[in-house]
Amino acid sequence: MALQIGIIAQSFPAASAATPLYTVPVGYSLVLSSIIINNQASAADKVWVSFRKGGAPDNTQQYYLGAGPAQSGGGFTVGIANPFAATLGLTFGTGDQIYIQSLNGTSSFQIFGSLES
Repeated sequence: MALQIGIIAQSFPAASAATPLYTVPVGYSLVLSSIIINNQASAADKVWVSFRKGGAPDNTQQYYLGAGPAQSGGGFTVGIANPFAATLGLTFGTGDQIYIQSLNGTSSFQIFGSLES
């Protein structure tokens, strides 16, 4: 049994592109302890975070932040030089995915937790 604790993934996605941040590998489970989103610009940004069970297609029920896909409006506002942090404790199985999106492409995303085989 292998256990990895700490930073699981980091990304600085391009503007308006739904981007896979992490996919749980075959034979592993993930406990997502926290997510940090840092807007690195001088203007506010809107972001989205979704959790896709087994890599399912995008739909509104998967969104943790942002109230649905970007095409439907919404978005969670991240202020200027004011990182957003959430402590979660969510569990993910093989093939589950975490997707992120930044409207302006100015926010970075980091997830922390434990990955176990």
